[in-house]
This record gives sequence, structure tokens and C-alpha cells, in this order.
Amino acid sequence: MGEFYRVIVTRVKDGDTFVGTLIIPVPTLQMKMHLEEQVFRLNTADTPELSKHEPLAEEARDYTIEHLLDKEILVQFSKKDAFGRWLTDVYLDGDLNNRFNDLLLKEGLAHIYKKGE
Repeated sequence: MGEFYRVIVTRVKDGDTFVGTLIIPVPTLQMKMHLEEQVFRLNTADTPELSKHEPLAEEARDYTIEHLLDKEILVQFSKKDAFGRWLTDVYLDGDLNNRFNDLLLKEGLAHIYKKGE
């Protein structure tokens, strides 16, 4: 898995996809870079699609809005998917035992995503 970064969530697209500003520390310059409008997709958690009007899609989106929107979160990612989204594990309150991806699964608002589904 990749390194940990901070993200300020600026928009939620649906239950498993959000947009935000990625904050990257640059220690050698003693500064941080801010990459705006980055798109993030939750690793392993797949929520119903809003565009297809699937059951629980709005509830999943609202749950994600409640927990992530306008907050600075801790993320870990290793690569982008075929759509250019960062595949991401999200940790709430900086707590590595409080993974948001798992909360969606426990709430019944997502199922485990397997590549190719």
C-alpha cells in the first residue's frame, strides 16, 4: 500500500467517490503542495449508483457527505484506476482503526468491490 496523505473533501459524487484537495508535504522545501480537484474512489467498497437510481444510492451518498464533506481526512492510496481516480482507503479522525470504507460496509450501504464487477 502507499503512503498516507491528507485530503480536504470538497465534493461528494456518490457513496464511494469524492473530490478533494490532496495535500502533499515537500520536506526539502519546508512546504506543502495542494493538488485541487483530485477524484478519489474508495478501495474495496462499492455503493449503489446514483445515475442508475439504484436502491440505497442516495442514503450511501448522504452518509458519505455526513462523514467526509468539508473535512480534512487521512487517506492511503497506491494507484489510480482506469478512470483516473485515486483508489483510496479513508481513515476518520486520523485513526487507522476507523476506516470509512468499512463503515459503509457495516451500515449495509456498500458491498465488497471485486475487480471486474
